[in-house]
Amino acid sequence: MHAQTTPITTAAIAAALSTARAKVADNKRWMTALNKASLEIISTPWVWYGHTLKIKSRTASTTWYSVTATSCGCQAFAKGNACWHRAAFKLLSNAQNVTPATPATPATPATPAPVARDSQADVDFLFN
Repeated sequence: MHAQTTPITTAAIAAALSTARAKVADNKRWMTALNKASLEIISTPWVWYGHTLKIKSRTASTTWYSVTATSCGCQAFAKGNACWHRAAFKLLSNAQNVTPATPATPATPATPAPVARDSQADVDFLFN
């Protein structure tokens, strides 16, 4: 259940994760939240609405959290701690703004010029 209004690719999430990790490199709590979020986005049901993330609790099977840029209904957020739900929100928010890289156009292999000897052999075969 990963429905969202804007397609978000795993490559875009990976790019957002890389950028986010660089920004919070000195903050152990947010680094832990980001790492957990990157795993939970893959395994936990969620719905992305662009400005709100609905994500299922990992520990309470019937609980879904509504997460925004500034709030979350989980206990960690209520205690003022970094929560993986908000880290997931931030990853998805940033991932939806990642411009997909244009795939490189594969080089077309050069076609070797026919060798005169091969061409003459073909002519000889056809007409002899």
